[in-house]
Amino acid sequence: MKARTSQYIFGAVAVALLIAAGTFLPGEIALGRDRAILGQVRSEPLDQAEMSEYVNISMADKAGLLAQPSGVTVVPLKKGAEYGQETIRGRFLEELGKLYELRLYPRPPEEEPAGFTAGVTLCIQNDAPAINMILWEIEIRSDYVNGVFYMDDQTGKILSFSFAGAGSDNPAYTEERVKAWASYLGADVRNIKKGPVPEETPGTGLEVVYLFELYSGPMGVSGQMSSLTHTGEGEPNRWGLSYTQVNYDRIEPQ
Repeated sequence: MKARTSQYIFGAVAVALLIAAGTFLPGEIALGRDRAILGQVRSEPLDQAEMSEYVNISMADKAGLLAQPSGVTVVPLKKGAEYGQETIRGRFLEELGKLYELRLYPRPPEEEPAGFTAGVTLCIQNDAPAINMILWEIEIRSDYVNGVFYMDDQTGKILSFSFAGAGSDNPAYTEERVKAWASYLGADVRNIKKGPVPEETPGTGLEVVYLFELYSGPMGVSGQMSSLTHTGEGEPNRWGLSYTQVNYDRIEPQ
């Protein structure tokens, strides 16, 4: 395990030193219905960074890194500690199959999607460098689904997603789907409630938004799960899950 995971601590330490010195490598991680690159990381990819062991942070901590892009430094890598370009596709399709079983994805994953790209970065919380993770950004393009997925290198879990398309199922998200998502991540969820959506207009489809809080102990993060599904042909269906705010003190275990 050490041989596999001993490739990235140099990057974490180097970036932490840069943070301490006041030299930041700005980066942005953002999810939305329409993906936009909000910032550029000014860094060369790290070829031989080293990490002796993974820092064991919770899934809520990892989701929190996605919720506060302006407070996170992003360093591009050439490969993760657990997965590389030659292995990430297989693991991603396996996880996508799990989302399909949970009715969070509209169709069985294609073994060979027409378009598949994967990039990997080291994400470090600026004010607490010990909170960091290696994150894969995976983009798929096919005749059926186009989207972006964020996947944790350590656990292989998909942390967040935004995609559009059509399938044989076209699931509309529900409170039970939010609970299934939390269970998939191995985290706790509470305060699930319906969020505001535009008034329904005949022919536009059904739009549903659920707000929730994912937590581990006192550390929590607010999130949003949404789906827009159509019964007929025409406009693509859309699904998304993103995190919006970190909550350190407000969320307490039940």
